[in-house]
Amino acid sequence: MNRREFIYLTALSSLTFTSFAYADENQKLDAWRMTTVDEVIKAFYGNQKIIKEEQKITLNAPHIASNSGAIPIHIKSDIETKKILVLQDSTTFSLIGVFDVPKDALVDYMIKTRTESSKMNIVIVLESKDGQIYRTEKSILVAMGGGCEG
Repeated sequence: MNRREFIYLTALSSLTFTSFAYADENQKLDAWRMTTVDEVIKAFYGNQKIIKEEQKITLNAPHIASNSGAIPIHIKSDIETKKILVLQDSTTFSLIGVFDVPKDALVDYMIKTRTESSKMNIVIVLESKDGQIYRTEKSILVAMGGGCEG
């Protein structure tokens, strides 16, 4: 193999790999515009089996949120985690956040979200290091108007 053939094959293989990675990332970028929780989960995980789990994932959020503009959500788990999706069903777009969890890091996240609805469901999808997908959710009633926390 001469130098030109080597450069050509190297460039061709990197373009092929990049196009596959680009297509996958575009699908995940589209998830930010999806309007249902199930569409977002499918964009990230396809038809992979999802385990409903309430014991291994702790999702703390108020039963009744007094401020629709700052609803606290606390996510905690002992599962060795690769990625966490935070979703909701009450506003136009379902995806709130995606967290890539560093190796050997603890899963203990606190975020705030907002809604314009009087009821919302928060859904947490957790991808473990061994490829299992877990899901838990919680319903929250929201006092409309916001800013009522004093």
